[in-house]
Amino acid sequence: MTTFRGAWNRNRNGAVVRCVAACSMTVMLALAGCAPASVVGPTPTASPSPTATIDETPIVAPTPHFDGNCTDIGGALSGDPAMSSLTAIDPLVTQLGSAATIPASAAIEQVGGISCEWSNGEYMSSTIGLNVDYRGIRVDVVIADTANWALMSEIYGLDSTDRMITCISDLCTADVRTAAGYWVAVYRQNTDHPVPLADFTAVIDALEAEIDAFARVGSDWQAPIDTIALPGDCESVVTADQVGDAFASTDDLVAQIAGGGWSMFAGVMEHLDAMWCSFVFTESDTGPGAVYWLPGGEWAWERAAGYSRPWGDGIRLTLDDLRDGESAWLRCAESACSVDLIVGHHWIVFSSYREPGMTAPAAETEAVAEAIASNLNALR
Repeated sequence: MTTFRGAWNRNRNGAVVRCVAACSMTVMLALAGCAPASVVGPTPTASPSPTATIDETPIVAPTPHFDGNCTDIGGALSGDPAMSSLTAIDPLVTQLGSAATIPASAAIEQVGGISCEWSNGEYMSSTIGLNVDYRGIRVDVVIADTANWALMSEIYGLDSTDRMITCISDLCTADVRTAAGYWVAVYRQNTDHPVPLADFTAVIDALEAEIDAFARVGSDWQAPIDTIALPGDCESVVTADQVGDAFASTDDLVAQIAGGGWSMFAGVMEHLDAMWCSFVFTESDTGPGAVYWLPGGEWAWERAAGYSRPWGDGIRLTLDDLRDGESAWLRCAESACSVDLIVGHHWIVFSSYREPGMTAPAAETEAVAEAIASNLNALR
């Protein structure tokens, strides 16, 4: 086995709103609507008849810092002609199906935000890539300072109106800071009901007025008292050397965060000290996989466990360093695999891929899961 040099390359301003090369194959498979496939390659260790239940201890989900909700937001969107053909849906549903990653809506809710969606139910993640069959509107709201609106304004040169509203063909987006200090992010994609910028701006005006009137309530959510203290760097979750060893790579790997831009999602993840990264070869921008995590995100996993995914329910792995109530689930399709781990109340995802037509890296992904469980176990 070759000895690998692990390195950490952190770009503070690197927005995690764009898919880097290491996850592109997984994303393409998901957006293409691949049917669930059996795990191929070496058979992982599995427990019989797995279920998505973690344990009997109730996990308390975060509550919004606002006295408004998605019903109020939906009412403010009534002027959009697309709303009549869309259905309210949990954003976790459509985001989980689009890519093997942590849904952006879960991170937004964890900081006390609101995440709402009305759509046709097609899988879609605006932080990863486009699905041309998706028709929908998403609205996310957080306290602006929570997601570092100041950096957003600086990077994009926003004027005193604190607004950035754009429409290109059937895709419209808006980022607005309200007078009350709320960041409102809107994503609208609908080929059936394209709208000109002026009409979309009018909808945003009504939406901003509604949300700006929300009162702040509640306090910051607290993870369970026995949650493992997790440093905010990828190497604490899994190192480049460990990923290289699992994939028997002959080239050096580095852990790297996607660079450029800013977004609500990037700001929220920085606030949570959880800037995800990909493992890429030093001589290229490709690599075997990427790691994502939501600190204390077991609550989101429990909710997500009730939703279907394109790759099926997965196989429950038996890992030495998992304790009672913790779990790991492996899913594979075509030439890609992902593993979800719940360790120390954290939700961690490692996604991996190979070139089309190659065997899915099931054994390699399980080896990375073993390393992740071992690393977190050492932090207890």
